[in-house]
Amino acid sequence: MMFYGYVFTLIAGGILLGASIVFGGGGHDADVDADGAGHAGAEDHAPGAFGGALAMLVSLRFWTFFLAFFGLTGIVFTMFDLAPALITGLAAFLMGAASGVGASVIVKRLSSRDSNSASSSADYVGKTALVMVPVGKGQLGKVRLTLKGTTIDVLAATDEELDFATKDEVLIVEMDGTTARIARLER
Repeated sequence: MMFYGYVFTLIAGGILLGASIVFGGGGHDADVDADGAGHAGAEDHAPGAFGGALAMLVSLRFWTFFLAFFGLTGIVFTMFDLAPALITGLAAFLMGAASGVGASVIVKRLSSRDSNSASSSADYVGKTALVMVPVGKGQLGKVRLTLKGTTIDVLAATDEELDFATKDEVLIVEMDGTTARIARLER
């Protein structure tokens, strides 16, 4: 009788896992707070370790992996008669819990890394750029640089007396809003 329970949980977990692969998760995990209010990323709003554990337990990702690996472990142990029913159930529970926690923690850590592709002013400072439109004191120009794997053109200004010509290589020393302050590149 327990065998069919394992089959059911494997199928349920497999359907959830397959749906998340086919339809994509969009990088969000649907969660529900203890008060029943649903939102994405509950683990970011729950205080302390207890709140984080509670958020994980109501996470769809946790239950997807729990069900799939609980069922798979139970089926394998039962089919190959590897242990008595009580040990099989305990092994299935532990494998499901470990898989659910592991998947939740791994995805949370990967998604919490600096995945922001927007650049800040600090990202520009110290970078070299190529003058595209001549720049002089009191005269805006344009420079091109590669930032985070993308080629970007930005307005440029300088406090130096000598003008910068097209194709000059320069150093960005400061960002003033969206305008790069440039200086001669010392070689």
